[in-house]
Amino acid sequence: MSRWLLPAVSIGLFLAFSYLAWGVTGLISAAMLSAIILLSASSPRRAGMIFYFFIGFLAGFVVAIIIGVKTNATGWESAVLVSLPFIGALIALLYGRRGNYMSWPIFGFRYNL
Repeated sequence: MSRWLLPAVSIGLFLAFSYLAWGVTGLISAAMLSAIILLSASSPRRAGMIFYFFIGFLAGFVVAIIIGVKTNATGWESAVLVSLPFIGALIALLYGRRGNYMSWPIFGFRYNL
């Protein structure tokens, strides 16, 4: 029980100060950030999954922006571009699953945790 007391108090204070400083939007952002940090801290495998998800999402987002700017996509074409970040995240998660999310590709090399 005492193992979870310090993280719970820390997250509670973080959420309270976020609400006081930025209002409801700050509270929502702080809650999402707290959930991501707690999941990452709970196990290295989950931290790897979150890392792979964000790398894939960022890659898909960049590709969507480049395609959208080059083709001047409108209407349904731009709606299709919205799916690219999620497709990138899915591909990255499937790629990371091969190594059980425990080896991270950085600069072409694979580093084991």
